Amino acid sequence: MNNMQSSEPKYVVTLQTAPELQLGKERRFIVAEKDFVKRQLVALGNRIWPFFSYPGLNIFRPIDWKRYDHALDEYGRELDKHEKGLKEEFLPFHLYVSNLSDEDDKTIKIHVTVDGGMVSDKKPPKRPKRIDGSKPTEKVPFALPHLNGFMRKGIKIADESIDVEFSRLDAHDSAELVRKVLYLHGDPNTRMHYEIRSRGLSQPERGEVLL
Repeated sequence: MNNMQSSEPKYVVTLQTAPELQLGKERRFIVAEKDFVKRQLVALGNRIWPFFSYPGLNIFRPIDWKRYDHALDEYGRELDKHEKGLKEEFLPFHLYVSNLSDEDDKTIKIHVTVDGGMVSDKKPPKRPKRIDGSKPTEKVPFALPHLNGFMRKGIKIADESIDVEFSRLDAHDSAELVRKVLYLHGDPNTRMHYEIRSRGLSQPERGEVLL
C-alpha cells in the first residue's frame, strides 16, 4: 500500500549574497584616525622624550603614532584592492541547506562542487589595532552548539568543492553550510551543484544550488 511507505527528507541548497564591508564607513574611519594621529603628533611637538613607550600608561613616542599612521595607509590600500575584487573578481556569499520535508534527519553529509569557477574563504581586510589599546574591530561571539544537538563537523573548503557534515536537520529547518562568508570566483556561466547523503535518504540527493 502506497500510504504505508515511509517518506524521506527532501533537501535544497540555496546561495545568498553576503553583506560586505561598509567601504564608505571604513574609509571615514581611516580619515578620522589619521586626523587623530596628526593631533597626537602636534601635541608631542619636537620632544625627544619619552624614550620608551608605556602602553599601560597610555604613553607613546612619535614613532609609535607614525607607525599607526602607516598602518592606516596600508589598510586603505587593502580596501581599494578588496573593492576592485568585489567589482571584477569575486562574490561574497552564504550557502544554506534546507530540509523541506516533514521528516527529521541525521548524519547529513553535504558535498558542493563549483563548475567553471573557484570558491575560497578568504578574509576581508581588518582594521589595524589601535596603539592606545582601543579595539575598533568587533569580535565574533563564541557560538555554543544548538540545544537540539545540531553540530557541524568535517568542514573542508577546497578550490572547487565544499564538504560539511551536519549532525541533524529537523523537518522544515535550515542551516548555514559554514558559519563564515565565502567567496565565489567565476563568471555568469559558473554553476554550483550539491550531493547530499544522510541516514534518512535511501540514495544520494543531487541538484543545482539555487542562486
